[in-house]
Amino acid sequence: MLPMNAVMEKFTDNLMIPVGAFFFCIFTGWVWGIGKAEAEIEAEGSCRFGLKRLWGAIVKFVAPAFILVILYFTVGKGQGLS
Repeated sequence: MLPMNAVMEKFTDNLMIPVGAFFFCIFTGWVWGIGKAEAEIEAEGSCRFGLKRLWGAIVKFVAPAFILVILYFTVGKGQGLS
């Protein structure tokens, strides 16, 4: 039997962090909107946010797909990636 700290570490590493990242991508890309997120990044005015279109595509499509693959292998198949 694993000690409680090992159980919590596995729970956090294999479930909570990927689920949180997935919902961040869904919220930022689809609910709040890429345009508003880009405006917030540039709100300070000290730097220009380059590669907006690439970042938007990654947040909306690429990152959620990879996160789902991670969740599939950690939860679905029971093989932790960490």
